[in-house]
Parts: sequence; C-alpha cells; structure tokens
Amino acid sequence: MPSNITPVEWDIFLSYAREERAWVEQYLYQPLLSYHTADGRHPRIFFDVDEIAPGENWLVALGKAVKHSRKAVLVYSANYFNKKMTNWELTKLVERDPMGEERIINPILIDIKERNHVPDMVSHIHYLTHQTPDWFSRLCKALELTPTPDKLRLQFMDDTRNA
Repeated sequence: MPSNITPVEWDIFLSYAREERAWVEQYLYQPLLSYHTADGRHPRIFFDVDEIAPGENWLVALGKAVKHSRKAVLVYSANYFNKKMTNWELTKLVERDPMGEERIINPILIDIKERNHVPDMVSHIHYLTHQTPDWFSRLCKALELTPTPDKLRLQFMDDTRNA
C-alpha cells in the first residue's frame, strides 16, 4: 500500500457538540445503522459514546478516527461552532480534503439561525439542513449508503387453501 493512502477503519465519523448528543443518536447514529454499504454490511460508525473505551486517551482516539474514516458527518449548530474540540475535528477534516473534492465532509445544519456562522474554511462545502424533507436520504446518498432491504421470510402455504 502506498504510504500516502490512509487505511480506512471507519465508514463514518460523527462530529458534533456534546449538547446535541441526543439528536445525533436519534436522528443520525441509529438510523444510519439500518443502512448498508456497497459491499452489503452495516456501516462502521465512529460515535465517541460507543467507541472510546474507559481509560483510553480520547484525544488520540478522536485523532485516529478522523484520520481513518472514509466520510464525516458534521452536525452544525451554535454549540458546534463555539467548541474547541469540534473546531479541532473540523480543522483536521479540512486538512484531509481542503477543497472538498473527495467529499469527506458532509455537514448538516440543525440550527438554521446559525447559517451565517459557518466558518470560512468550509463555506465552500454544501451543507444540508434537517428541515429539508429528504435530508436524510440525501445524506445517505452522499455517504454511499443504501437502505437495508427487508429480510426475506419463509412462509408455508396453509393446507386448507389448496383443498
């Protein structure tokens, strides 16, 4: 493997302010787990709540996850723009894809009042708003995920129906 290619450990990195954790879990993390990747498996999602073990250096864990994730979903809000850690994550992601050409960064604006506070370093990267009716399906398309098909069920015909 060439030295400039970083191996992927995670399909999706979730970047959000702690205050939005419940929203992220309900409207992103859990729903994304019901989708699948092109090779038919559920996506590996870095959600710090589940992925950083007790006693682990969380800054090192976040740095590795940012570096080894194929895509990132950034949850823009007033809290997101005002936190040191989310700004650090954002900076690290922009370093990976400064012009947005690889489409690593996939932002969602959950607080429409904050649309004028999107940092200049990512103002050229289109974001979705959660008020758009199809925002989640558009996000999944950008993340290259598809809905998990309903499981097939084996049914036996009722003997009385053939009598």
